[in-house]
Formats: sequence, C-alpha cells, structure tokens
Amino acid sequence: MFAITHRQVVAILSGVAVAAIAGMRLVGAAEDKKDKPLSPEPTSQKEFEGNVQEPSIVVDNRPESGVPPEALAQIYVKLSAAEKAANDALRAKGYPLRLGTLTAGTIKTVRIRYYNKETWAAEKQAREYVAAFLAHKSLNVYDFQIWSQGVDVPEIECIVEFTDEYRKKLREEQKPCREGRLLIWNTESCFRDATGRWWFVDAFDYFHRSHPKGDRKLAKDTK
Repeated sequence: MFAITHRQVVAILSGVAVAAIAGMRLVGAAEDKKDKPLSPEPTSQKEFEGNVQEPSIVVDNRPESGVPPEALAQIYVKLSAAEKAANDALRAKGYPLRLGTLTAGTIKTVRIRYYNKETWAAEKQAREYVAAFLAHKSLNVYDFQIWSQGVDVPEIECIVEFTDEYRKKLREEQKPCREGRLLIWNTESCFRDATGRWWFVDAFDYFHRSHPKGDRKLAKDTK
C-alpha cells in the first residue's frame, strides 16, 4: 500500500478533466464537419471558368433615371467672380429667367436621342413636341431644383448642338464649351447649357397645354 499526497490527487483529476474537454472539442469539430460539408473547389482553371455565370446582355437606350447628379451637385459649387457677374447679367434680363431668353440665337441642332414611344407613337410627334417646347414663352428656368417630387426616366432626352458663332464667342471669353442636354419629364425639365451649367425648367404650363397626358384646363392663356 502506498500513500498519495493531496497535490498528486489534484494533478491527476486536472489531467482527467483536460483530456475530457479535449475529447469533447474533437468530437464537436468532427460533428460540425459532418453537418456542414465543404463546397467542392474547382480543381482546374477550366472547371473554374465553367462555374462562372455569364452576364445578362440587354439593349436599353433609355437615359439614366432621375436628375443627373452633376446638376444636383452644382448648387454646392462656389461661383467665381466672373460667374457671379454673368448671373447678375442674366437676372437683369428679368427674374425668373425664361428658357427662350437663355438660348436665344445659340442653338444650331437638337438631336432627340430617346423618346417614350408609349407617349408619342411617331418621331414626328416627338420632334413637334420638342420644337414647341423650345419656342414656348412661359418656360421659367432656375439654377436650383424647383420641384420636390422624384423623377424617373425622362420622357425625352436630347443632345443640343450650339452655333459656331456662339461656341467661338465662348472660346474667346475663355469659357467652357460643350454639348448641351435637354431632359423632359412631365412638368419637370432640365437643360444643360454650352458652359456645362444646368438649369431647372418649370414646364407646368407647357405640359398641360401640349402633352398627351396634360390637363388642358390647367394651361394658362399665354402661349
């Protein structure tokens, strides 16, 4: 018969506990692997390429939805002294400024790049709508968004080409010169001038006067 000290008893019990815990961990890990089998990995480049899903290719010539981000961002851009002077000169012509005043004699060609065929069945109808839009005398323009509702894809998108004389004038004044854009929704519209500045157009009267979905009772008498 031999004696075991208290320290030896504690050591033996500790070893048994550690072994038991280790066994539990090993069993748990094995069960996890059985419950959650790993997905097979491709064994070759060819097999990997075969697992890649092909992208969907669609033809969609519609412009982007909503007001262009650059139009919304310009309200945070600090104007130079020259730009402030140009603003004052425009305001001197009357406030709010009219689209016809802003574009008078500067537009050479308007190219309709997209129009909603559910609204206008033929190109001729879309051309006539844009021509009358530009000629309408009650289209007020602002340098900030004047409507609160969101807008989706424009009913019409146009690229605006300016006259050679106007582009030459801008270059001589060392101002930017680029293509313009005209986006028409319903009562809302945006116009980018030759310098790249965006204007927000109040087309309420014109929409109700001329658009197929307009309410003629809401149109003003002024043409």
